[in-house]
Amino acid sequence: MRFGRIALVTGEPISWEGTKMNLYLMESASSGGTSRSPVFLYRGSLQPNAYALFKLAGVMTGQSATVRPAVSVPDGGAIPASVSNAGIAGIVPCHRLYEILFGPELEALRTKNQ
Repeated sequence: MRFGRIALVTGEPISWEGTKMNLYLMESASSGGTSRSPVFLYRGSLQPNAYALFKLAGVMTGQSATVRPAVSVPDGGAIPASVSNAGIAGIVPCHRLYEILFGPELEALRTKNQ
């Protein structure tokens, strides 16, 4: 289980791994292997006997990485790179999941296989 904070919610596509995508950005220490994991929102309640909010936010699509030269190479050869987690994760919003699962392409596939 990981914890994070919503960093950006926008209606505009975000450039992510070379593609414009509709995403939420989350500040989190995500790690390799967490792509396609569900992401939940939790908001506790400060009121006694009140319910907390627990909802599906979407699905993790990956982390933003920062690539830096690890060392300088005097002879001009290949430069080894160090890849580090930038602390930002991309989340495909749950409403997009609904659009994909119940869109015309998958609906036609389900109808064909009945």
